[in-house]
Amino acid sequence: MLKKLLNWALKKKASDEGLTLIELLAVIVILAIIAAIAIPIILISVNNAKINTTEQDLNIIADALNRYYLDTGSYPTQASGNISGVASDLSPKYLAGIPQDGWGNSFNYSSSGTNYTVSTSVAENSLYYYVSNSSSVTYASTAP
Repeated sequence: MLKKLLNWALKKKASDEGLTLIELLAVIVILAIIAAIAIPIILISVNNAKINTTEQDLNIIADALNRYYLDTGSYPTQASGNISGVASDLSPKYLAGIPQDGWGNSFNYSSSGTNYTVSTSVAENSLYYYVSNSSSVTYASTAP
């Protein structure tokens, strides 16, 4: 009896159960096509989210600087450099914390007291995003 059962198991055709190599390759090709379509869309969405975050943070900083100006009559002075140099002037009354751009970089700040510019450069798209007391959030291929 055991011998008959063993012979039956060995004679069983490969097509009776499981996937053939061609079926497996077809599934892999379909998954590769889906990935080829989805991955670029996801990467574009992530980049757009970083740009939107940067623009929103620039607007938040500009709002804090304008409120500081209304209270004191001038903007925090700094020739140029990282915005953390004026963090003590802005935090916590005007700004809860100094944000970073969407790529994790610090914003640059320069001010003479009557004008200011806040900017950041993004290596991924070779653009500079900036805001000043005379303009809204803008981007350009050269530094402001």
